[in-house]
Amino acid sequence: MAKRESIVSGYPDGTFRPASTINFAEAAKIVVEAFDLETDPNDYLGVWWRPYVFALARISALPPSFTDPNQLLSRGDMAEV
Repeated sequence: MAKRESIVSGYPDGTFRPASTINFAEAAKIVVEAFDLETDPNDYLGVWWRPYVFALARISALPPSFTDPNQLLSRGDMAEV
């Protein structure tokens, strides 16, 4: 269902890797897409994750532990988002 609704798209090689960990950038994209939050195309600047992280920042949804879009998320971090 999430794939059909374009909330997730998997990795460029077509896999989803459900047993793998998820980083903040990937989670940000899922949350923004799932809740249909507005992104700003000007945030892109050649980095795929920026519009999603910035969209969360605009609504104060970044967890206090956020320091890097590549950091792995704990369950608590995801709950903060």
